[in-house]
Amino acid sequence: MNFTDTLQTPNLTQKLKSVQAIMLHHTGPNPPGTNPYQFFRDDCFMNPNEIVSVHYLVGKEGECAKLANDLDRTNHCGYGRELTLTSGFTIPNNIRNHKDYGLCSGLGNDYCIGIEIVNEGDNKDPFTEAQYDTLDNLIAYLRGIHGNVPIIDHKMYDRGNINKKSQGKHDMEANFDLDTYIKWGRKKIIVPLVPICGL
Repeated sequence: MNFTDTLQTPNLTQKLKSVQAIMLHHTGPNPPGTNPYQFFRDDCFMNPNEIVSVHYLVGKEGECAKLANDLDRTNHCGYGRELTLTSGFTIPNNIRNHKDYGLCSGLGNDYCIGIEIVNEGDNKDPFTEAQYDTLDNLIAYLRGIHGNVPIIDHKMYDRGNINKKSQGKHDMEANFDLDTYIKWGRKKIIVPLVPICGL
């Protein structure tokens, strides 16, 4: 797969234990007058003064940034399922001492590849066909490497309740075609869902 940008976020906490799911997020609003893809790429996920990070970022025009290796442990989801804190990792001091440390200590970060999709997250901002095309290709690419891992969103991870707000960020919004994605992807090029384990 061809990536618009191939970078390495500084906001990492060692390695994934294994890849057991692909977790989808939307970015939320960006400051007025900024290019949202560039803002979230540079000012959030590549910013060493932030704590958040993600493996992939998908822009409105179908841009796709690879921001970490798949087996890097990024900080894209907080507490979920059994609200289990990470164990077995040595968290770097710059991460542990950060004011938002609790947001990166979720079990999902140990096992999930994180994809952020540029969107205001207000249930009004449309997800573009270019984004869906890129996401289809990205998920097919990742499943070609890591096997038939399931697709989940942040709400599904938060104790498995798709209707519950997760840490104040309730992605994905209802105007995202999540049900179709879980089953096969918009182009039906993604292999069927398998039961999730380990989360």
